[in-house]
Amino acid sequence: MNSLATRLSLAFVLVVVLGVASVSILVRREATQGFQSYLESGGMMYAARVAETMGELYRSEGGWQNAQSTLQDQLRGPADRLVLADSSGVVVADSTGALLGRKAEGLEGLSRFPVVVDGKEVGSLYLVSFTPGGVGMGRGRGAMGAGTKEGGGLIGGMAQPRTTTLEAAYLASVDRAILVAALLSAVAATALGLVLSRRITHPLAELSAAAREVASGKLAHRVRVSSTDEVAQVATAFNTMAESLDRNEQARRRMMADIAHELRTPLTVIEGTVDGMLDGVFEFDRGNLESVKEEVALLTKLVADLRTLSLAEAGQLRLEKEAVDPADLARRAVARVEPLAQRKGVVCRLGEVTSGLEIEADPERMGQLLGNLMDNAVRHTAPGGSVALSEVRFGGSLCPSGDEMKRDCVLFTVADTGEGVSAESLPYLFDRFYRADESRSRKSGGSGLGLAIVKQLVEAHGGRVWVESEKGKGSRFMVAIPVVTQPIPAPVPTA
Repeated sequence: MNSLATRLSLAFVLVVVLGVASVSILVRREATQGFQSYLESGGMMYAARVAETMGELYRSEGGWQNAQSTLQDQLRGPADRLVLADSSGVVVADSTGALLGRKAEGLEGLSRFPVVVDGKEVGSLYLVSFTPGGVGMGRGRGAMGAGTKEGGGLIGGMAQPRTTTLEAAYLASVDRAILVAALLSAVAATALGLVLSRRITHPLAELSAAAREVASGKLAHRVRVSSTDEVAQVATAFNTMAESLDRNEQARRRMMADIAHELRTPLTVIEGTVDGMLDGVFEFDRGNLESVKEEVALLTKLVADLRTLSLAEAGQLRLEKEAVDPADLARRAVARVEPLAQRKGVVCRLGEVTSGLEIEADPERMGQLLGNLMDNAVRHTAPGGSVALSEVRFGGSLCPSGDEMKRDCVLFTVADTGEGVSAESLPYLFDRFYRADESRSRKSGGSGLGLAIVKQLVEAHGGRVWVESEKGKGSRFMVAIPVVTQPIPAPVPTA
């Protein structure tokens, strides 16, 4: 009784029953009133025709000699009674014979139809017609009978119908038809209500079961969507949410595996070198200690990168923003990577720069992200190639497709002539621990955190980063940072 399907079904049945009952009552009332009006109008036309017939009889015979037999021939059925009085008010014909020869007193309450011959009224015709509601053609008490004894009230014997009339039978059949139609409508509506309630509650039950499955850790579970209504839209949203949770969980597991792998490699080298020195395999000399120190430095950088990335993703990375010259940032980034480029035989140069601009940025973090881009470009460029860093200003109308920034921006571009990236790898370049070439070693390919950090730092500065690349033809990484439109106050020195 507490289920949603049961409550919906009961509510639907109640609405249907009330609706059908209301319609049935109104239809019964209108049918009865309409039928009674029809009977009355039919009786009026019938009585007028009988009066016309009796007038023709009077004209042809010059009197009422055969009025009794002619009047009886005009009866429609046993429920009707016709009374004909002459011009003096004496009854000359009565279909029951009860009032023949008597004064037509007490008939004033009934409908009267004059019998006219050649413009002269020669008599009066009275009609008593029984209907389910009583006497249909009468008016006032006379219609229901002025007395109960024949001869006393003159029409007392006409007050109650002697047989079931055709009209009553017809109305009874109408009542039966309305009742059957109401029952059939109620049954059909109830069945339809059950079907509709199930169509609503069954998907909700599936959705509830799917939510429990996902809550228990089965993130691959999905809800079957078989329609396009609002419930289906909820199911689609649930599937999208479950897919996102599954994807994030897989990314978390990959990240944990990648972190473990990145930490295990230098730790293994350190452990092996130290054990070798303790066992006498390696000598306690400067070379072995420098190897250990190098691995410790790699571990320190990896931990620092992970901390920076986690803080940036959580929105807790603190930026010390100030007015910065983007051209100066570009020069420093090129100078920083120059030693690495020379050792590898790669030409590193500063391209076009714009002077006189300012961006609101943290100079240390901007140097870090530009350094990561330059370092990444040099690592993926073969000896004899080149890497260039340029910086130009462009307006908001020149922003690349998909860029939502409306302010003027400074565009840093790091272009290399290296190996390039395949179209399949481009969407994942800024993911954590992603390497386009899985066979590349950690020392030559990095930890896979550099570009992820670049993306987070750029977004923290209100900018945008994207890449254009083609396998075998080099890459172009572009960073757009908004230009300062108003002077930034100089930082107040702290004591």
